[in-house]
Amino acid sequence: MTNLFESTKKLFTGNLKSDVSDEKHLNELMRITREELLRIERNYKEVTDEDLLDYFMYCRLAAQQKYNYLIKQYRAHGLETDSDRQECV
Repeated sequence: MTNLFESTKKLFTGNLKSDVSDEKHLNELMRITREELLRIERNYKEVTDEDLLDYFMYCRLAAQQKYNYLIKQYRAHGLETDSDRQECV
């Protein structure tokens, strides 16, 4: 069984196969990215320094793009998405 890093590498190089273990890793990547988005959002709301605000805005945009990409990959591999898995806008 490959680890999460290897699955991420496969995903971003286009070598992810649609089997059960890869589906689990894709689900794990989506979960981690959702948590990352929540963490960034909390930090963004708490900071007052303009430089940090810019930093967290950049991080939030990057994490949103990553999450949207993961959703597209999930669908491209013929996997059904739950109604609570919504693209970030």
